[in-house]
Amino acid sequence: MMDTRDFENGRAGPLAKLGGRFQFNTSMFELLTDDIVGDEWLKLSGRGNSAHWILGHLCTMRLSLLRTLGVDQPDMSWEPQFAVGGDASPFGGSYPKPVDLLQCFRGTGDRLIQALEATTPVRAEANWTEGDFDLPVTVEDCVGFFYFDETFHLGQLGLARQQLGKPRVI
Repeated sequence: MMDTRDFENGRAGPLAKLGGRFQFNTSMFELLTDDIVGDEWLKLSGRGNSAHWILGHLCTMRLSLLRTLGVDQPDMSWEPQFAVGGDASPFGGSYPKPVDLLQCFRGTGDRLIQALEATTPVRAEANWTEGDFDLPVTVEDCVGFFYFDETFHLGQLGLARQQLGKPRVI
């Protein structure tokens, strides 16, 4: 069990360290997407996902993570399209525009960092009941997985950039 004394004495919660990592991902995201325009968002990356789907998936993940951390977020009608197993084709369904998804992603950054900093040790150790895992998973485990998954998808954006003929960003 975590020691709650540091949190109670005004020090950051156990998940605060991940805030900096998500902040780094947000900065990397900006570098990766800053020159993707128009129909480039819709082009499929080989047999992979389009930058549009990846962006929607990142938004869906961050909204879900905020909810897991106890921050009220509206349910967006488009979220199921970007869930694992969702329709990866940008031509199916009623996809939101990339500009709207960009606004959503950028809007989650500060709220996510604040939520991570405010997460108590008790909340971090609580069971996460929203996933389909065979083993008990804590909220802290969930946050770690979401961070890993987000980083993975940033790599996919890098590959999409390469296939679009964009210059490397790192």
